[in-house]
Amino acid sequence: IRVASTHWNNGKLVTEWKMERNGVTFMHGADTRSLTTDGRQILERVIESPRHKATVRLVLERAK
Repeated sequence: IRVASTHWNNGKLVTEWKMERNGVTFMHGADTRSLTTDGRQILERVIESPRHKATVRLVLERAK
């Protein structure tokens, strides 16, 4: 099961989530989205589990 909640934090949209199996959380993380002044979307993603931590930063821009 994936459980998530989203809220605003200082102008950034933050989605905190966790993955559960049989009532036990085995992975969790957060996605933080923001916009730059030139219209790009920045997505910073953190994924954590007991054995692993990954941080990803994506820069998204509209195709011309």
